[in-house]
Amino acid sequence: MLGKTDFRFLFVSLQLLIHINEAKNRELASLDADMQQLVWDFATHTAPVVDDKLLISAAHLRKALFTVEILKQNGWNGDLQPERALLIDPEFHEMLPAIDPPMLAQIEACIIELGVLQPLVIWGKTILDGHVRYFICMRHELPFETRQMPFMNRQEAESFILRNQSGLHNYTPEQIAEIEMRLTEYEAGTSTATM
Repeated sequence: MLGKTDFRFLFVSLQLLIHINEAKNRELASLDADMQQLVWDFATHTAPVVDDKLLISAAHLRKALFTVEILKQNGWNGDLQPERALLIDPEFHEMLPAIDPPMLAQIEACIIELGVLQPLVIWGKTILDGHVRYFICMRHELPFETRQMPFMNRQEAESFILRNQSGLHNYTPEQIAEIEMRLTEYEAGTSTATM
């Protein structure tokens, strides 16, 4: 016989399942069946787990969809190995200056020849540094390593992205100036927000 606690657990589990299915249907309705399955697989392999349950929100599904779309645009064939599933946050991705095609080709040739020399920096399952390396590794099915960052919140992750990008050598002086300007604006905005 089930006790009150068992019924409560079943009820909460059922509500969570209904919420996940509603989010899945809402976010993926316009996609073909293969793309829906690919996005759903990406979402389930990257979702946080709390009390042995996956937490998949509509926002998480949107990140999974964005990731799959970006990977497809960068030549990924759709073959997913669960341990290689990482997320690309659209807002984090927007913070990064575009790399010009000749530089991108040079980075790709180097990775194909030598492999990935630096780990991808992640926060949870979200990439903070190494988006281009991730695209290339997924396209060519190359191995990569990750380094987990213990940030407490999104603001710390954003600050890391901007600080890290300002020191990279594969940007033009104009792009570095833009990153440094964003970092200055960001730090001014966060310092006034905490006062």
